[in-house]
Amino acid sequence: MTEFKQSLHSELNDTTVWGYESSYPGPTIEVEIGESVKSHYTFRYYL
Repeated sequence: MTEFKQSLHSELNDTTVWGYESSYPGPTIEVEIGESVKSHYTFRYYL
């Protein structure tokens, strides 16, 4: 894992994140105010 800067939102400054090969896990989800969002996340940790 390495530390790097990533843009998490088009209207915010870059954020320091940790990831693999300069890839931050997961997509960025952008919605308008008032929109509903349903998300399911499964964390899989393999040794």
